[in-house]
Amino acid sequence: MNNHNLNIIGMAKRKGDLVVGSKAIIEALQKKERLMVFLASDAGENTKKKIKDKTLHYNAQLDQTYTKAKLESAIGKKATSVVAIKHSKLLNALK
Repeated sequence: MNNHNLNIIGMAKRKGDLVVGSKAIIEALQKKERLMVFLASDAGENTKKKIKDKTLHYNAQLDQTYTKAKLESAIGKKATSVVAIKHSKLLNALK
């Protein structure tokens, strides 16, 4: 994964195709929404376990390449350790 994907995450936020936070992402997964989840590599252990378990259970893609700082910078929001792109044309642009 590269910086191109961080740009795609930022574009998803501007388009309204981004889900932010573990609670919102879990709710979206439970509603069977197709998501690409980005979990910060330096997220807390409880968050990591919860998100990993849910993405495995709901068969969602999971990427742990980026740190919190990178994800926060991509979306312009502090205290962000997990984001997800909703099913859209932007998913096809990810490398």
